[in-house]
Amino acid sequence: MPTQRIAEEYPPKSGILIAQKTNPSGSHAYRVDIAASLTGADREQRQFPTKEEAQRYAKQRHAEIVRHGHAAFSLSAQQRADALKALAILRSCELSLRMRPSLRRLTAPPSASN
Repeated sequence: MPTQRIAEEYPPKSGILIAQKTNPSGSHAYRVDIAASLTGADREQRQFPTKEEAQRYAKQRHAEIVRHGHAAFSLSAQQRADALKALAILRSCELSLRMRPSLRRLTAPPSASN
């Protein structure tokens, strides 16, 4: 029967869990577990030697998730849908939004001064 880990939610009401883990060597570590529903991608797990380090990381990641989450809500539903479609098109061409400035130079019409 698998053992059940007792985890603490930190920061409170964040959905991020910190659980103490016993390593095969007998030493203890603290695992931060962030669900895929919070990251927007894959589940994230990181391990730290102290509870304080684990809490510091969890607090930092929670702040990032909140900050980026709120930024997404500044877009309308149609804008979010359009952005997802545009990202899928870029991904299929092995491009990213960060490449945009260099692409513009390559595709921009010649200026009148040339």
